[in-house]
Amino acid sequence: MTLNSTCKADGTWTSSASVCPTGPPECPVDHPDANLTNVKVTSTSIGTTLSYTCHWNKSMTLNSTCKADGTWTSSASVCPTGPPECPVDHPDANLTNVKVTSTSIGTTLSYTCHWNKSMTLNSTCKADGTWTSSASVCPTGPPECPVDHPDANLTNVKVTSTSIGTTLPYTCHWNTSMTLNSTCKADGTWTSSASICPTGPTDCFDTHDSCWYQFNFAYDTAFNGCPDGDRFVRRTKYSSAPFVGVVLCSPTRYKILLGASLTGTFLNVGDGVGQGEDLCELVGGLEINAYLPWDNTNAPEMTGYARRNWGEEFQLQPIAGGTGWKCKPWYECGVQIPGTPEPDCMSATPPCWYSYNVWLDNNLNGCSHGQIFVKRTNYTSAPFLAVQLCNSTRYKLFLGSSLGGIFMNIADMSGNGEDHCELVGGSQLSASILVTSSTLPEKGYYRHHVGEQFGIESFFEFPYSYECGVSIPGTDIVV
Repeated sequence: MTLNSTCKADGTWTSSASVCPTGPPECPVDHPDANLTNVKVTSTSIGTTLSYTCHWNKSMTLNSTCKADGTWTSSASVCPTGPPECPVDHPDANLTNVKVTSTSIGTTLSYTCHWNKSMTLNSTCKADGTWTSSASVCPTGPPECPVDHPDANLTNVKVTSTSIGTTLPYTCHWNTSMTLNSTCKADGTWTSSASICPTGPTDCFDTHDSCWYQFNFAYDTAFNGCPDGDRFVRRTKYSSAPFVGVVLCSPTRYKILLGASLTGTFLNVGDGVGQGEDLCELVGGLEINAYLPWDNTNAPEMTGYARRNWGEEFQLQPIAGGTGWKCKPWYECGVQIPGTPEPDCMSATPPCWYSYNVWLDNNLNGCSHGQIFVKRTNYTSAPFLAVQLCNSTRYKLFLGSSLGGIFMNIADMSGNGEDHCELVGGSQLSASILVTSSTLPEKGYYRHHVGEQFGIESFFEFPYSYECGVSIPGTDIVV
């Protein structure tokens, strides 16, 4: 405040000093911002500066100074007058699935990361109206699922993509009748369906005519022309190599290996006489239908199974390289793998007819559009008979070495095919045969008389269709 003094007529000054303090002032202990802030007066001296925050918003620091006139400067005008709410937009929203169900102070929200749902996160609405954040532990993008699938031991699952959301279809090793699915989840793990899979092979695996089943056996990859293909195994008739395994390039082209046990390592196979054609018998094929690559120069020397001729037991020894034992990177044996398992009734007495579209040599087929039935024969040289119907009493007959192999025409060295009628329960006396010929020789089965085993050779003439006095399927069981 400004004081005034005047020189009076009597030569004296008027006085105003009575209003002045007798020493330096202090600011009051009661601060004007106390209602809206947490200010604490630690000193009342002129020049003192106090730091504090609003009651309802602690995100900024306020200051107040004790002025020379003994009053405090005020900053409370920026403070909210009551408790705030947290924002609806949560700071963790980009990396988590957080949902704001309440904005009240003290609210706690539970949520998980977008890309990892294995742990629960929490966020609380603080007194200053801000949310606590937990998103720092979350991955910033989608993870990938592992290449090694948890169902691999019991299924034929193949991981074609590791991206989140990928769904893989596959089947059990020991039961391929149902399709399973596995999805790569947002947390980078695969869903599993293997719990419904049997843990061992189907019953037909241990029968005399062992069936194929899918199994990821370990094998020597030193000379494999079908890398990363599906793997199948079945039993052989050889005690020296009781299991044959194949790695597929396709159902008709595959790498053939042999093994001593399902859990051991399957090894390559060498042929000491030919190029490996006789190895086709391991998969139910025939030497005459074998198609192999002829280049052996790239095969390294390795330990494998070896034999010289069909029917011999195998020996473990060095093969390929400079040993003279031929080994191929792949084989085609005229057999499709895995094919279809044989119904039990085909081995019953009497055997049933199996309605199944086997692989036929149709070059000389007079009934090429009819229904196909398959039955077992009594001949080890040609264990399967296929019949394609023109009608129930006229049909074409074929023989085959396996259900998955090609069924070929049948030649007759002492007639026109009349004795073939015994294969369907007919007789030569009631046979009526149409014969056709080819401009080039065709591979097929043949024999001279009823009861003889069949051989395989190339011929020009074959039956075109048969009438054997027997209706097919007649009263026989059909599956």
